[in-house]
Amino acid sequence: MTPETQTTQSARPPKRKWREDIHGIVIVDKPADITSFAAVKAVKNIFSAAKAGHTGTLDPFATGVLPICLNRATKIAGLVSGLVKEYKTVMRLGVSSDTYDRTGKVQDHGITKFPAREEIDRAIQKYIGTISQTPPLFSAIKVEGKPLYKLARKGESYDMEKKARFITIERYEILSYEPPLLEVYIRAHKGTYVRSLAQDLGKDLGTGALLDSLVRTRVGPFSIDDAYSLDELREIVKESRESEVLRKWEEVMDAIPEFAVSRADFLELSQGKIRTADAVEKAAPAPVTLPRGSLVRLTDRTGRGFVVAECTPSEEGPQVPWLLKPLRAWSA
Repeated sequence: MTPETQTTQSARPPKRKWREDIHGIVIVDKPADITSFAAVKAVKNIFSAAKAGHTGTLDPFATGVLPICLNRATKIAGLVSGLVKEYKTVMRLGVSSDTYDRTGKVQDHGITKFPAREEIDRAIQKYIGTISQTPPLFSAIKVEGKPLYKLARKGESYDMEKKARFITIERYEILSYEPPLLEVYIRAHKGTYVRSLAQDLGKDLGTGALLDSLVRTRVGPFSIDDAYSLDELREIVKESRESEVLRKWEEVMDAIPEFAVSRADFLELSQGKIRTADAVEKAAPAPVTLPRGSLVRLTDRTGRGFVVAECTPSEEGPQVPWLLKPLRAWSA
């Protein structure tokens, strides 16, 4: 070994040791202008965690609650993404863009007279409940393994009606209105594109609209008040106070409503078989009404574990029987 080789090897930094003994969910207040993936990578490095995964993306320009699962908690990341989410957003009327938000190519529609608040309030009522929504072309939805936003950046088009899906909006309320800015609160279930809500409302009003800002204020039991900035997390880890910010996976389970079902239905669901919500309700040992559009935790009276399932409309829509799609089963 030459002296030069010895010098080069000794100059290499020591190999990083990734921690496998730290488990839980970190609630991050994602800053603007970074991707959710970048936020996950930052938290992974801050905690030196062997594994990390986020629980549903936020657009780069958006801020707010982004739960990030570390190590063993990554096993329930898919369940966290299915929890109900809340947003505060400002929509700008009179303009529109190809991305449905302020980051795209903005077109001014030259609106001089804006609709009254009462007209807007009537317009948003049609979006409350289970509806069909067409997602934006600039989205992470994949076609033949490629995210659509990559096609959009190349100037390619795609019939987004093929990607329409049923979503559930629980609440959609005006917080303030000073034309052209409209601030609203939205409580929505998995798969909802708030950008599409702005685009569709603008069409209904005849003014055009885009998202000017978006803050996710809650994901299931996790509120913006529980969230930490990346700088705060760095300081906490530096002071070895990680246990103060790690949330337990049981909090996610507690946020999912539990219902007792028949032993036969429980066994089928625990084996991954899809059942209709109506059939499960009729066979339940006691009267039960499963919340449509939500995650549910199903058990039987033996107490031998539970199944988390998604109560979702079929491809034909909410008018036909809703389906219970099992996501994961736990045995006692």
